[in-house]
Amino acid sequence: MIGPATHGLIFFRGGVRSCIGYEVSQTCARLHSGGLGLLPIDFYVTFDEFFTVGKCHLASRCGDDISVIFEGWVEAPDLHEMFPVLRRHAINDPI
Repeated sequence: MIGPATHGLIFFRGGVRSCIGYEVSQTCARLHSGGLGLLPIDFYVTFDEFFTVGKCHLASRCGDDISVIFEGWVEAPDLHEMFPVLRRHAINDPI
């Protein structure tokens, strides 16, 4: 389990957003991402700069607060090298 709050990235086809994860476990989490707008039902999240990536399914949403169920975790140590644009974009995205 990750501590009370941790910074992460939500990413999906056509977008990447910074987020804060709360109550993160191996199976579910609560996330907040300010000004989120449209979000697909299935997307990905990372809390450790792409070393592990969680495949998420949207369980509920209230404004910028979402609850997700993790369908699985992928160890992706080279993913951050494959997608440097995601990191650059997210650095400029205030929560």
